[in-house]
Amino acid sequence: MHKRPSASLWLDNRYLKKDNTFPIKIRITSNGNRTYYPTNIALTKEDFERAISLKPGSKLKEIHIRLLALEMQANRIIDTIIIQNSEDFSIEKFEALLNPENKVTSDVYTIFTNKIAELEKTGQISTAAGYQAAHNSLKGYHDYLKFSQVDKNFLLGYEKSMLEAGKSYSTV
Repeated sequence: MHKRPSASLWLDNRYLKKDNTFPIKIRITSNGNRTYYPTNIALTKEDFERAISLKPGSKLKEIHIRLLALEMQANRIIDTIIIQNSEDFSIEKFEALLNPENKVTSDVYTIFTNKIAELEKTGQISTAAGYQAAHNSLKGYHDYLKFSQVDKNFLLGYEKSMLEAGKSYSTV
């Protein structure tokens, strides 16, 4: 029997923002695998510790409530999958319930296309161009690609293919 997946708040201290804060994410841990979801909240290390404490203070009270609500939502989704639906947990099922209006797809290129359209709609043209270049490069390597196919061997093969085509490591 597998251990119940867990949801927790996580300060992503790998990415310092210009305002000296770090993004806070919801971390889902299942069978030793971790998946992170943005909360669109960023805090300093000290403020994060206070925000998740029992007494966050008036300055962080609203953020404390928002973060706990997000963590509770993630745990409710996990419970829905395991208890109510009597199913094995998977990130795909979690994401389907997290974003019911968005159809979860296992096709990498569909996700790329949707993200590119979203970026173009918000005027992030340069970022969209970068996504389009990545899309085209992957599509040139593998015509149809599911997320489940992307593993270490796939990435090593893709890297080898790009290097043989004369691309630099930084491009890869």
